[in-house]
Amino acid sequence: MIWHDAIAAYMSSGSGSTASPVYELKSYAETQDGRRVDWELQTSDGKTAQFMIDNTGYDLSKGTLFIITTKNDQTEVRQLFRNLSDVQPNRESCLAFARSDPDLASFINDTTTQP
Repeated sequence: MIWHDAIAAYMSSGSGSTASPVYELKSYAETQDGRRVDWELQTSDGKTAQFMIDNTGYDLSKGTLFIITTKNDQTEVRQLFRNLSDVQPNRESCLAFARSDPDLASFINDTTTQP
């Protein structure tokens, strides 16, 4: 799960092929000042994956919740260990989880009060 404060353009694309055993998902968020934060996931079994944000690899066994901030012309990534098994892939479930998690609730509050 990725939460970010980039409020401009957001694009996502995924690809899979019977010719390749690897499924890839590439996405990015773009800040209002034009900076991009890119992330990419690759998996061949749907259970384990290689994951990168801005060309930096992250070990998903150390957490699958990422909070990305882009304040002051710098990008900061926080990786947190959370049990996401009950979170459904829809807006309502993600928001309910975020509001119940202290780190995400604080992040949401900070980003909604920014000028």
